[in-house]
Amino acid sequence: MQTPKLIWLARHRPEIWAGLRAVHDLGDQLAFAATGVAARSLCAMAAKWPFIADRGGWQLDLLAGLGLAAMPRDGAVLPPGAPIGPIRADVADQLGLTTGCQVATGLIDAFAGALGAAADMPVLIAGTSNCVMAAGVPPTAAVWGPYPDAILPGEAVSEGGQSATGALLERIRQHYPEQQSHGQILSRLRPDQQEPGAGIHVLPDIKGSRTPFADPLMRGVIHGATLDRSPPALDALYWRAAVGIALGTRQVIAHMGLAEAPRLAMAGGQARAPLLRQLYADATGAEIHWQPEDAVLRGTAIAAAAPQMGGIRAARDVFALPAQITRPDPAARARRQRDWQVYLQLQQHRAQIDALEDEARHGTPQ
Repeated sequence: MQTPKLIWLARHRPEIWAGLRAVHDLGDQLAFAATGVAARSLCAMAAKWPFIADRGGWQLDLLAGLGLAAMPRDGAVLPPGAPIGPIRADVADQLGLTTGCQVATGLIDAFAGALGAAADMPVLIAGTSNCVMAAGVPPTAAVWGPYPDAILPGEAVSEGGQSATGALLERIRQHYPEQQSHGQILSRLRPDQQEPGAGIHVLPDIKGSRTPFADPLMRGVIHGATLDRSPPALDALYWRAAVGIALGTRQVIAHMGLAEAPRLAMAGGQARAPLLRQLYADATGAEIHWQPEDAVLRGTAIAAAAPQMGGIRAARDVFALPAQITRPDPAARARRQRDWQVYLQLQQHRAQIDALEDEARHGTPQ
C-alpha cells in the first residue's frame, strides 16, 4: 500500500521527492525517533512495501519501472521483537524512562492483535474494520499475502478482510436522538428471547469488499428498512447490521479455506462485548477464544519484551491469559443459517442489479 503513495509523491510533489532523505512506516519512524537507529520491521515491509524477503528483498526492477529507483532505502530489516537499541536520553526524559530501556522492532496494529490473541488458531480482529489472519493459507485471489515471517519466524500469515465494519455500527449509533454508547445499545438487545429486527437483512459492504470480491466500489444493502427512527428501531437495525457483518466474516473464512476451523481467536473492540462474541460463534460455527482485554496492546508488549525473554514465542507464552471460550448455541446457529441463505440471495440480487446498471452505462450486457 505504500507504493502508490510514493508514486503520487514522486509525480505530484517532485520538490519533496528530490530532497527525500528517508521514508519510513509509522512504527519504524517511532522506533527511529526513540533510538536514532534506522531500522525497518519485516512485518511492515512484507505487508506494505515492495519487499519480498525470500526473493531478494527490495524489488528493484519494480521500483525502477515505477520511477521510484531513487527512493532512500536506509536501515536493516529486522523481524518483529528484534532489539534495535537503547532509547535516547532526551526521549527517555520526555517519557519518564531511563536509557536502560531497550526498543524492539514492532508490528502493524492488526498483526500485533494476531500475536496477542489466543495462539495456534486463525484470528479475527474485529474493530473499525474486520480482518481474519491465519498461517498456512495458500495464495488466493482477494486474500492479502502470504507474508513470510511477518509475525513469527517460520510462519507465513495471510489476511482476508471486511472494510468499515465497526464504522457501520458507529454510523448507526450516531443516528440515535439521544447519545448512546455501544455498550448501552448492546445491553438492551435480547436475541436469545426475540430476534430484534427479524425482517431486516444487511449487506455491510458500505466501503467496498476486500474479501471475497475485491471490489472497492461495491456498496451495502439494507432490506426491510422503515421510516421508524425510534431507539428500539435503531437497536434492531444495529443488531441486524452486526448479524450481516458476522455473516460476512463467515464468508471471508470460507474463502480462505478455513470454513472447517473449529476455533477462532478474537481481538479488537467488538471482542469486548460478550453478545458479539456469541454472535460470531453462532454465525461462523466456531468456538470463539478471547483473552481479555486488548490483544493489540498485548501483542505490542510481547514484541517489546521479546529481547528480554528469549524471543517472541517465549514472550507470547509469558503474556498469555486464560481464554474465555464462547461456543455456538444450536438454536441461534439455526437462525443464523437462515440469515445466511438470505445473505447469499441478497448478494445475487445485488450482482444482477449492478450488471443492469453497468449495461446502462456501457450499452453491453455483462
